[in-house]
Amino acid sequence: MFYRLQRFASVLDERRSLPGLKTSRPSDVAERVADLIAAGRIVMWFQGRMEYGPRALGQRSVLARPDRVDLRDRLNLVLKQRVWYQPFCPSMLESEAGRLLADYDGKPNRHMTMAYMVAPAFRTALAGVISVDGSCRPQMVADDSPSGLGAVLRALKTRTGVGVVLNTSYNIHGEPLVCTPQEAIDVYARTGADALAIGPYLAERTAGEVSIRCGAKQDAEISEFAAGRRTSRA
Repeated sequence: MFYRLQRFASVLDERRSLPGLKTSRPSDVAERVADLIAAGRIVMWFQGRMEYGPRALGQRSVLARPDRVDLRDRLNLVLKQRVWYQPFCPSMLESEAGRLLADYDGKPNRHMTMAYMVAPAFRTALAGVISVDGSCRPQMVADDSPSGLGAVLRALKTRTGVGVVLNTSYNIHGEPLVCTPQEAIDVYARTGADALAIGPYLAERTAGEVSIRCGAKQDAEISEFAAGRRTSRA
């Protein structure tokens, strides 16, 4: 299902009183989203036609930096409501696969269905999207892809030096992937993500509004896990 520009505008106007739904229309939404991701913000991404299947491939996604373990932990506990250490998958430019993946065979996998070992030199850069054994299951996006996700990845490479993003499905635990603009805005409002890119529009939370909210118990779990990581390295 594909939504027209007028539909985005009307739905955003209907819900303008919701917290965090102060919208703008940047000249280049992908460039602005790359700025936010590079700054450590969590962005919900609703672009193009509806998608379906076992993985989010850049139409209905939640995007974040791939090197931030703290963002991974919070997304796991609050958005996905699963164990904090479970890894997310990355989306990466096809040209990055050869240098980031130790066993890449030159055949791009477009659908996050194959695991590869991350080269040791890049495991810190991909810390939020690798498993404990050093593997990841990436989506490889053609460097010249006309998609919005392709544009975000190209912009991220210029900002961070790595054309990779953490990419997980746009839904809350126990709920299906968002389909309509109304569902996208509802999930954004309920989770407290930093921003929502919906069509050409961008909603951003103000500095005083909290990113992906954790309760005291969840914060304690994250702190305990972080302490365990520090102890194991000592």
